Amino acid sequence: MKKISVLTVMLLAALLSLSLFAACDNGNDAPTEYPVNTDNTEYGLWWYGPDGSEEGVVRASATLSKEYYDPSKPTVVYSHGWKINGEDESLSPVQASRILSKEGIDISGDSYVKQLKDAGFNVAYFKWNDYARWLMGNQNMIWLKSFDGSGNIVDAKAEIGDVSLAGEFAREFITSMQDYEGGAVYFIGHSFGAQMVTAAAYTLYNMQDMGLIANDSILPERLLLADPYLPGGSMGYSLTGTLDIVGTYLSGKNNAQMVAEALQFLGGKGVATDMYCAMAMAYKMYGNAPEIDEMLYANANYVVMDGLTSTYGSAGDVHNVARDWVLTAFIASVNGEWGDVYPDPSASAADSSEFGKYSMTGGFDFSKVKIAKA
Repeated sequence: MKKISVLTVMLLAALLSLSLFAACDNGNDAPTEYPVNTDNTEYGLWWYGPDGSEEGVVRASATLSKEYYDPSKPTVVYSHGWKINGEDESLSPVQASRILSKEGIDISGDSYVKQLKDAGFNVAYFKWNDYARWLMGNQNMIWLKSFDGSGNIVDAKAEIGDVSLAGEFAREFITSMQDYEGGAVYFIGHSFGAQMVTAAAYTLYNMQDMGLIANDSILPERLLLADPYLPGGSMGYSLTGTLDIVGTYLSGKNNAQMVAEALQFLGGKGVATDMYCAMAMAYKMYGNAPEIDEMLYANANYVVMDGLTSTYGSAGDVHNVARDWVLTAFIASVNGEWGDVYPDPSASAADSSEFGKYSMTGGFDFSKVKIAKA
């Protein structure tokens, strides 16, 4: 038998060390669960039971029963937006009577949760209503684990500690979904909730790059942003502080620019995003910069909802009507009641490569809805 030299042994040891590092770096040893602060029930990821009731929810954990979370089923996670008084939000139609009076269409049946559960989905809700009171500061609570300032928002930030709400969304999502094999994952957000689901998806995909996710199948493949609120530019909405988990320090980052760059990053990961824009006073001020608009058009199906504004106006009620439209359209599409309309809200990311600016005609009668390149 030939003797093995000391140098050969050292080289073999070095190669073994590198291979083990690579395995760890690829996420093989990544955590499957993260701590959940169950002492604070004012935020967190809550999962609905089979009846879809607001009372029948449980907080994220690594031991959810199948009636709340079945790892073999596709999954929808919703997040609400600004709450002026910190009120909770029901996932039932909020503009059903107005839609009936304006279009003669009754959408006041089962809650969206019940309809999604009946269609075979797991349904979760990222709740943060008690921390969603600050129209001029919600972006800080969503994105940053630390930021400067004063007043009530800083007192609220102290309650949740050295984390961001989107970071907590990501941690609780991973903890709940550790054994997931159910296929498509959709994040749906309304108003400031569109920022929340974008920030959570951005965090999750960065965690994948950092080797912090053990099961890549949990990553969302589609974002549906219902009348997103992304103010920047002259509105003075900016981000100064440190991104949770990702660790990047931002200095006066334009809020709309941050979202646009996040969607560009996610698009590069194969994520499809639909932006349904109804309230003109919101989507016409996304940074007040053509380069931001162009970045959004290049990385999302950017649908201007003329079909709703012509009926409900360009501000006010149409903001919540857009939320109901996106949820109703998603459920109609998964139930095969959508028709030949592009973009299809429930299509796979692979079927949604024609990003650009779109115009929509029609309202809640989906046989009359047309969405075409503007």
